[in-house]
Amino acid sequence: MDSHQLDINTIETLEAMEYAPVYHQWILDEFSKHIGKNIIEVGSGSGSISKKLLEYNPTKLFCIEPSEMVFGKLVNTIDAIPNAKDVITPLNCYLNDAVETVKKESIDTIIYINVLEHIEDDEGELKIMNNSLSEDGKILIFVPALQWIYGTHDKNVGHYRRYYKKDLKRKIEDAGFDVVSIKYFDLFGILPWWFCFRVLKIKYLNNGQSKIYDKWIVPITRFVEKISPLAGKNLIVIAKKRA
Repeated sequence: MDSHQLDINTIETLEAMEYAPVYHQWILDEFSKHIGKNIIEVGSGSGSISKKLLEYNPTKLFCIEPSEMVFGKLVNTIDAIPNAKDVITPLNCYLNDAVETVKKESIDTIIYINVLEHIEDDEGELKIMNNSLSEDGKILIFVPALQWIYGTHDKNVGHYRRYYKKDLKRKIEDAGFDVVSIKYFDLFGILPWWFCFRVLKIKYLNNGQSKIYDKWIVPITRFVEKISPLAGKNLIVIAKKRA
């Protein structure tokens, strides 16, 4: 799926996740110990995660958003944050187009949250990540999991796949990384996703669904997964560039 060709329904659906701040904070809390100072966030959208990343006091944050339709919103978000321009550099391109620029900044962290599944050649993208990182740099990845729940939403927003742990780990290792941690995430999301998008065949996730899930289900799921992390509708990965 070419991110330059996202239609308005797809963009609105992807932005529905912006109504899930608790969910996003949970993801970043899982990443927090591994977030460095010179960061690339790929697929920044309109900047909801980018704003949160500023709380980790980065020296440099490159926000890469290839969709021209969304890039303007990202710039507006950055413009509204005092002194953000001193830290954030928005780039309207793909990571591959920015490698030479970002390599000069000794990038120690690359973040992909709900992005890798949109890229047809995900193994090629992982190799580009490796080439963009400084020595000992890390990639922090969050993707949809379990191909058996792939449904109408996945198809309509341009997901090429959902991942299983074993397959994703292999792809990451083949690209020159050592996996520090890989685990399933969001146990209680499996059945609702399957029912909504496999059984009912609802076309898109909407703002209301995101808000309800974020307010009522996420806190319970997070508590349960502290006790017993089992399966989940997503995978969360931390990997380090191999020496």
